[in-house]
Order: sequence, then structure tokens, then C-alpha cells
Amino acid sequence: MGLLILLVILLSGTLGYFFIEGWDILSSFYMTIITISTVGFMEVKPLSTGGRIFTSVLILLGVGFMFYMLSYLVQYFIEERLEAGFLRRMRNRIGKLKDHVILCGYGRVGKEVSSHLEEDGVPFVVVEMDREEFEEAKRKGFLCIQGDATRDEVLKEAGVERAKAIVITTGDDAYNLSITLTAKYLNPDIMVIVRASSDESEPKLLRAGADKVILPHKLGGRRMARLVSRPLLVDFIDTVLHGKNRDFIVEDIKVSPKSPLIGKKKRELESPEFYIIAIRRGDGELIPSPSSWVEIYEGDELIVMGSKERIKELGG
Repeated sequence: MGLLILLVILLSGTLGYFFIEGWDILSSFYMTIITISTVGFMEVKPLSTGGRIFTSVLILLGVGFMFYMLSYLVQYFIEERLEAGFLRRMRNRIGKLKDHVILCGYGRVGKEVSSHLEEDGVPFVVVEMDREEFEEAKRKGFLCIQGDATRDEVLKEAGVERAKAIVITTGDDAYNLSITLTAKYLNPDIMVIVRASSDESEPKLLRAGADKVILPHKLGGRRMARLVSRPLLVDFIDTVLHGKNRDFIVEDIKVSPKSPLIGKKKRELESPEFYIIAIRRGDGELIPSPSSWVEIYEGDELIVMGSKERIKELGG
């Protein structure tokens, strides 16, 4: 843009002196150059009144252009340095993450996922190829990387080898399949949750290593049917899972080696502020509505309902 403006000024100045003063093209061009650069050289030839007026206008245009270019260059270099510093700090923060989530795709579904992860306090990194979507994620203050999530180096930069899960939300099933294969190759233990647009893609994604495949049209249809047949249940679940400023919540707790829950029976833990809905044993066995005498072991996962304070106290 700046080069185009400069060429227009040079052409206008050269033609102006050519027609107003009747000079040859070389003299007109030279006069234009020394005028807009304000070097202070003498005129090529004495100027007429029209030539002086034209030269004054040309000087104003030249000085204005120089100020424009100077401000543009200063802004460019400052922004470049700020951007480089921002990306360096971003990489440093991502490099310190562990057991985080990688979110591939910041479209409509990705934005919804990111808002819930942020609300739940789950650390995550957005990987987005589109520049506009990447900039939006950056403006939101999220840790983010611009790049192709099918490339090893991009997922490694996002910390795939240290992450606990990767959520893939793009609308391209073939692209999602490629990301799944790459993620599982780099970290076989990572949990892969992937969106699919068609029923035919689900078995392919599962064979590629996806742990969970989400089909939005099925979820939407199921929810609409439940709203008709069991509206109270849906409202209750929405309240305990997604309600704002809720004191009574549903949460899952992983029983770590130092957890105070180990060796305790369900009846010893439950109270009006804490209730165990289900237990998944370390070997994968799921115990819904366990009896009061069921004992808690290391490695168990509990689905509990209760107050935030009590759940946090017990490791949630």
C-alpha cells in the first residue's frame, strides 16, 4: 500500500512539472524526488507561479507520506516485538502444563467446550489453524497455538505427551481421524474425545484410537426427546451440572494413593452434604448406586453429589 502511494506521488509530480513547467521527463522526475524528500536542493530551473503552488502541494503530500510511513513502520516493529514476546511467554506457560486438555478446533463446538473447561477450572490449550479463530482465542486469554493439529510438532508444542486428554471438535471427519492417529501415536495413554459428523465415521474413529465419539445430531435429538418425556430430570441435571453459582454439584473424584477416602466404606463418608452415586473400580467395573458397605480402594473413580466444600475436602 505504501509503495503504491509513493508511485502515485512520483508519477503525479513528474507529470505535473512536465505539463506545468514544460520540462523534460528526467528533470521533472528529479525535481519531484528532491521535493518530496525535502533534501533542500535548489530547483532544477526557476519555477513559475503555478509551479510554486504545485511544489507546495507536492511538499505537503511528501511530508504527509513520510509521516505515514514512519508511523506505520514504528507500529509494525512494535507489534512484531510484542507478538514475539507474547508467543514466547505463551510457549513457556504451555511448557509447564501437565495433565491438561488439548482442544483442537475453535469453531462453534470448540468455543462451547472451551467455555465449560474454563468454568470448571480445567487447564487447556487451543490448537487452531484459522488465523481469525486463533486471534479470537488469544483475545479470550486462552493458551493457544496456531497450526495444523495433524502435525507432530504442533501437538508436541501443545504438550500432547503430558496431556491427559485431547478434544477434537472440527467438522471434518477425515481431519479428525488424522488428528486422532497422530495424538495416539505420540501419547498412547491420552484420552481422545472426538466429534463426528456422520454415523459412518464413528467406527473408523474408534478403530483409530478414539475413546469417545460424539455425534452432535444424536445428542441433540436425545436431549429434545428427554425434554418431552422427562423434563424435570433434564432440568435437574442441567442445574447440578451447568447452573451458575450452584452450591450443590455433581463431580467425579479420582482416588489417589494419598486420598483420605482409601479404606473407607460408603456409609462412613456419606452425609446430607455428600453422596456417592457410582463407583468405577480400577479394573473398569462400574458399580451404580453402591451399597453402604462398599469399600473405597486406591484407583477408584467416584461420581459424587454434594457441596463444593465437602467435595473439595475429599479430593474433588
